[in-house]
Amino acid sequence: MKKLILFLNLIIPALLLAQPGDPDWELTYGGNNDDEFHKVIEATNGYLVAVGETRSKTAGGTDGFLVIADFSTGGKIAEVRLGGSKDDRIMDVVQTFDGHFLLAGYTESSGQGKGDAWLIKTDERGREVWRKDFGSSGEDMFRKLVLLPDGSVLAAGYKNDARSGDIWLVKIDGQQIIWEKELGRGNFEAVKSMALMPDGGVVLVGNAQKSSLGDKGDVYVLRTLPDGSQSWVKFFGDRDWEEVADVIVTRDGGIAFCGLTTSKGAGGMDMWLVKVSNSGFMQWEQTYGGKDDDLANTLDESPEGNLIIGGGTQSHRSGARQYVAFLVRTDAGGIRQSEFPYGDNKEDLANHVHFLHDGSLVMAGRTASKGPGGNSAWLVRWESQQSVYGSAVAGAKQAGLEFSQTKLHTSDGQLKPDDRTYLSFTLTNRTGADLNGLQIRVNRQQTVAGLNFWESNYVAELPNGGAKEVRIPVMAASQLETGESTLGVSIMAGNTQVSQFDTKIKTKKPVDAAVEFADYDFSESRTSDEQSLTVELQNPGDFAATPVSVIFDLPAGLEAVGSRITNIESIPPHGSKKAQLRFKRTSTFRSSSMSIVCTVRMNGKEYRKTLDRALSTGNHVTMILTQPNQNKTDIKNIISEGNIYSIQMGVSAPVPVQQQSFTVYRNNQALDGSKMDEVDLYESDNQSQNGEYIYVYETKVHLEPGENEVQIRVKTGENEFTSKTMLIYYEPRQPNLHVLAIGPSHQDLKFTAKDAADFANAFEGQAGPDKLFGQVIIRKLVTTEETEADRIREAIADLVYQHRNPAAAQRILSNDVLMVFVSSHGKNGQGGFLLLPSNYDPRYERTRTINFQQDVVQELEKINCKKVVMIDACHSGAADSKSLTDVARADALTKLAAMHPGMSTLTSCRSNELSYEDPRWENGAFTEAILEGFANKACMDENGAFQADIDNNSILTLGELYDFLRRRVPNLIKTQKPNATTNQTPFMPENQLDRANMSIFAIGG
Repeated sequence: MKKLILFLNLIIPALLLAQPGDPDWELTYGGNNDDEFHKVIEATNGYLVAVGETRSKTAGGTDGFLVIADFSTGGKIAEVRLGGSKDDRIMDVVQTFDGHFLLAGYTESSGQGKGDAWLIKTDERGREVWRKDFGSSGEDMFRKLVLLPDGSVLAAGYKNDARSGDIWLVKIDGQQIIWEKELGRGNFEAVKSMALMPDGGVVLVGNAQKSSLGDKGDVYVLRTLPDGSQSWVKFFGDRDWEEVADVIVTRDGGIAFCGLTTSKGAGGMDMWLVKVSNSGFMQWEQTYGGKDDDLANTLDESPEGNLIIGGGTQSHRSGARQYVAFLVRTDAGGIRQSEFPYGDNKEDLANHVHFLHDGSLVMAGRTASKGPGGNSAWLVRWESQQSVYGSAVAGAKQAGLEFSQTKLHTSDGQLKPDDRTYLSFTLTNRTGADLNGLQIRVNRQQTVAGLNFWESNYVAELPNGGAKEVRIPVMAASQLETGESTLGVSIMAGNTQVSQFDTKIKTKKPVDAAVEFADYDFSESRTSDEQSLTVELQNPGDFAATPVSVIFDLPAGLEAVGSRITNIESIPPHGSKKAQLRFKRTSTFRSSSMSIVCTVRMNGKEYRKTLDRALSTGNHVTMILTQPNQNKTDIKNIISEGNIYSIQMGVSAPVPVQQQSFTVYRNNQALDGSKMDEVDLYESDNQSQNGEYIYVYETKVHLEPGENEVQIRVKTGENEFTSKTMLIYYEPRQPNLHVLAIGPSHQDLKFTAKDAADFANAFEGQAGPDKLFGQVIIRKLVTTEETEADRIREAIADLVYQHRNPAAAQRILSNDVLMVFVSSHGKNGQGGFLLLPSNYDPRYERTRTINFQQDVVQELEKINCKKVVMIDACHSGAADSKSLTDVARADALTKLAAMHPGMSTLTSCRSNELSYEDPRWENGAFTEAILEGFANKACMDENGAFQADIDNNSILTLGELYDFLRRRVPNLIKTQKPNATTNQTPFMPENQLDRANMSIFAIGG
């Protein structure tokens, strides 16, 4: 990662809408009939993209309406009507990574039902790329869209008149449905709004169906998991009526939604703003408005965390019968700071508000007070009251802005004609202050013809310590030339350039399909006198090679078995296919070699190659490496990840050979005494017609660190023959230790969080070149919020991600050690043994518990490394407080651990025992003994003195720790809790004891 040093002041902008006053610009769009905007977004190039519906100049009925405008002036770049002869509407829009716009809504003009859900993709000029209908024979609609981190989208609405579910969620990549879910049956009205949560799930809001929900409330807030399944749902409301209109995820990770209420406030309907935690618990609520009706339609958050609500009011003037647009500004706690009605003598409404990259505010909606007639689609922009840009000042703090290498997102890293994709890099803020309104300018240094890109790209906000992926759309014209282009990238704060770098883009004009000979191989049957020739053909072109015919011409003395011609339907671009000829020798064959001519024909072109095979004669031995394949692999530059490397070779000899005829040489030294299970020699069933003996030889070579020059030599009588030389490089890697310690708090358990923290802290200082581990990566979940069920599942899922993702910063590799420690309550449930998180609630047992089998064991089995799980899930605060059900829980956990031999599982007690904690230890007995073992504390019981490091080598193995715990924990209970109802003896399943010699701790580290 490159790092730039710059000087920035620490001025953080105040709320950018202190008092809007006169707008910077205000424009209407549409025609003489009714037009309305439902949503406006800012594209990363600064374009405003507003969507809604229009009845002006349509193809029939209502059409979807798209306007693209310049953010600084409102000047129209494109105005597009989308639809057919019936009613069509656009409800939402997102920008895709490649700079296209994806529009969602509803169409009656096409599709298979009364109305279908609708997606339309356009470019930055409003030109349609594609459109697609989704749905059923009933009525279907998409109301909301969010762009997901992987570049796909999630659409929310309803399907088939909501007959099979109240909420329809659909994940879509391109035009393909990845999955779809339907949530609720008679519980929820249509979705009003949706927002993306940090974990990849979403939060949905709408009105509840009172008939099925009783007094639970008028509004629902529903959170999903990333796979679309329901995580939780909460209901909000009071004695009268509430409606919800919009929802956002706030900078602190919580949820805020707005709407209207008649249950509270100054009178009539009032604006209603509610803030809840990411678990759905209300934090505060506020109302705004006057004695007449007021309503909120939209909500946004400024870069510094203040809130802006938009909607309409009739309280602006006594006796008003029409709404005017109404904006209310609050702090992060919902305390009103200012309010501002805006409109004229007819009805005007704000449907959406959005902060732009420069801190200005844009409002979208409809106005009857302005425009040519009826309701006009309406955009208004207010400039920010303060500059959002930092500037160099005397005595300012020195700070850094970091950026990663750029990446062009194509399959091969090259841009081809008519491609549209994006160039990305990660920008990290280490300046000590939040940065807002950054501009990424891209200019041509040296470019090929046909390359285009967005020259201006904005980053609205970059919090201190945060990172953001910057995506620059890149387009290639059909006449794109092959070459390498250089682009200059400047990062600007206002008019000040704070950093600059160059990046290169490789472009490639497609190569026509062709056929090349990639490899060929002769082989002999073990059961007959047949031989075969397999030819691998490769297509280096960018188009499929089709059709392909392969013709084999044999010399005298060889005859084909079956056809000499193989027809291949297609060879894919940059792919390969194989053709095979079966043949045999006749009595007239006398040559010491065979030459077969292979001719390939494709689209009038012809490719020809003569394929030769030398035959063994006299005392010559032929050795062909097949693993590694000497025809496909650079055997002079082999990298081995392990210290054992497997080699396989085909051997053709004039006389029989034995396994002991072969010797492996490493760095010119013979390797003697190889294990018998590491060497194999397979002989053909029949001797070949020219007297050859055919073998397959396999061996495993033990490597030394560094360069290993490896040869295999075979002796036949007085002669010795040597294989080709292989250079194998091996550098042993010190394993890393990954520790996840989980300690949910419970009212009757005082030390679970401290157990987890103390266990994790014990591994501080265990990394280094003179220690067991290269790095120790520790994650502790000990606070109430961190140990909620979803957060624990996320932590386990993150371990799987760190193993599977090659680019993960803390990747878990196969020779690493993963240690998971859990201290909590446990219980038996319908799904098996359950660990209880801090937010456990028996009413929501499915979502508020951790299923040990599904959420822990099955997930950890996806990680290929050494794994140790330590569980203390049946603590007791006092010796007489445990019931028989607690013993049953311990028994269930013990049996479950024994069922999964893929990891070493150590539990705090046996199946007929309880676990204990005590204020004198400030830990559970299990954790206290573990910490004593790590400290190699000298202990005494009735059998004499003992300590953990039995062999006194300062390295503690899992087996040594287990032996120590089985003596020390019962000793602690016996001496310090003599009235305990059971003993406590740690347990590890018998089938896991053969792995108990794993080294886990350096004493004194």
